[in-house]
Amino acid sequence: MKFRSKSEGTTANIILVVIAIVIVWGYSIIFTSTIVSSNVKKSTQQKIAAISMQNEILQKTLIEKEHDIKSLHQISRLNQDAKQLLDPKPNIESASRPGVIILGMHRSGTSLIGGLINKMGLKTGGPLIQAAEDNEKGFFERIDIVLQNDYLMQKQGIGYSYQTNRFDHLKGLKDILTDSGKLFNEGRRGLKFLNDKENYPWMLKDPRLCITLRMWLPLLNFIPAILFTYRHPLDVALSMNKRETEHFRVNKGLRLWYVYNRKAIEQSNDLCRVITSHRKVMQQPKVEFDRMYEELKVCGVEVPRKLSDQEISSFIDLKLQHGRTTLKDKSCEEDLSQIYPPSTWPTDDESHIVLYREVMRAYCAMESGAAFKSNFKWDMSIVDN
Repeated sequence: MKFRSKSEGTTANIILVVIAIVIVWGYSIIFTSTIVSSNVKKSTQQKIAAISMQNEILQKTLIEKEHDIKSLHQISRLNQDAKQLLDPKPNIESASRPGVIILGMHRSGTSLIGGLINKMGLKTGGPLIQAAEDNEKGFFERIDIVLQNDYLMQKQGIGYSYQTNRFDHLKGLKDILTDSGKLFNEGRRGLKFLNDKENYPWMLKDPRLCITLRMWLPLLNFIPAILFTYRHPLDVALSMNKRETEHFRVNKGLRLWYVYNRKAIEQSNDLCRVITSHRKVMQQPKVEFDRMYEELKVCGVEVPRKLSDQEISSFIDLKLQHGRTTLKDKSCEEDLSQIYPPSTWPTDDESHIVLYREVMRAYCAMESGAAFKSNFKWDMSIVDN
């Protein structure tokens, strides 16, 4: 697995900042010495005052950058650890991972996967968000992590369903490291569980992690494995359209699907990642969960056991599916530049058709594996405003 570490670039940036400050400070001293020896007293005093002001600005800048540098140190440590953990031939100890983070867009079957991964013996801790009418088996999401993601998104003026493409994980990390109040209380509770060896191996799930993943990684004692799942974009959008608490327009749901999946893939490209899909899980659940078990073990997650056929069949309820396009759409076998939305989304709006073709291009690239390669081109103009 290829890992693109940024630790060397980060360290170099820090060194360059320090060198620049030393040079400016040196010139300030030399210039001060020169003008002090001048016979023009008034001019000298003015220049000294100007230099003093410049030095004060430099000192203030250093103070302002101090927390940013701390964040960069954290990220540098993350990259160093990641390079060691993701070495193609790691030793048993360095390859060990404390658990797995499940990434996937809302309404993509992450709860189904989370519930069965939990049955494999991976711990979630709690309290968890309770089951609801639209998710009768439960969400398997820690309340503290969900709330903390919401708080840190809100601090940047975004929410789980709007402008998530604008989330800055470095700013989020800075907000955490400079918090002197209650902003990160929920996060501290979550990290207390996740960083406790008594709770290994654990499972963490919240669709918002597709957006905030890189903010959390430096705060964990180890780099976890990633279990990424995806679902047909129209099934997701239609489910969000019908959901009582949302009723999002279908085109908005498609944009959300695009941004969440893009961010999840981009942020986990350099991690040990297991990939599945709602279609595969529904068509061959036992085969797919056995494969997840084996690949998570390869990633270093000590998954306690496999699932039995009975455990799987008792948990997967076909009537709880929200949309069935995934199981019957053959668009990936067609010319994507010529496809149109199916009858489940009747529209003749040209912008809708263009959007649908692009999200289907991304979906089909996930099906073929092309979307998980570093050279895959995403349409950055698609945002979830």
